[in-house]
Amino acid sequence: MTSEVWQFLGFLALTGVAIVLWLFIVYLPGRTMEDWSGGEGQGGSRNCSTEAGAGERPVSFEDRDGGR
Repeated sequence: MTSEVWQFLGFLALTGVAIVLWLFIVYLPGRTMEDWSGGEGQGGSRNCSTEAGAGERPVSFEDRDGGR
């Protein structure tokens, strides 16, 4: 009975190691490359600071038509 428990614990440990390796080797570098390949000027960018600049605020519709 104890050999089956050790086999199961070994299987869980190896599965955990495989998940962590996949996370650091495949998943996270892919997300990093996705963020860097976006570039500026694309509408779907998650980072809004590149469009408005460091100290500027984004232009709203109220600013464009004089606040009417």
